[in-house]
Amino acid sequence: SLLNPPKSVNISVKAKLPRILGDPTRFTQLFQNLITNAIKFNNKNEKIIIINCLEKEGFYEFSIEDNGLGIEEKFFDRIFQIFQRIESRDNQEGTGVGLSLVKKIVHKYGGELWLDSTPGVGSTFYFTLPVKHKIESYE
Repeated sequence: SLLNPPKSVNISVKAKLPRILGDPTRFTQLFQNLITNAIKFNNKNEKIIIINCLEKEGFYEFSIEDNGLGIEEKFFDRIFQIFQRIESRDNQEGTGVGLSLVKKIVHKYGGELWLDSTPGVGSTFYFTLPVKHKIESYE
């Protein structure tokens, strides 16, 4: 709701997301950066974003999938480096900080970050967080 996406954006959550113990500001930044990129780097008339979470042994695996521009594999490492961008500043707004911040937050909480992407089809960003950060009760 903080992003206030345009009507052309369809965001769906496929699974109930776990309550996790951590800095709410950091987790907001994490999801905001991934969802904002999924919106920004999409030239489709209907932008589709699917958020999912699977509980696996000892960790949660989150995914943010989109039907956007996609990323060539040769750029996978570069996009997570601070101030690095695929597009020039003339072609796309942004600072090149978002995904490096996402990586830093995920690693701070003991998780991993990676992506699958096909140019012209879309991208899926994955990250894990250890289950140890789970909140057991909803007080």
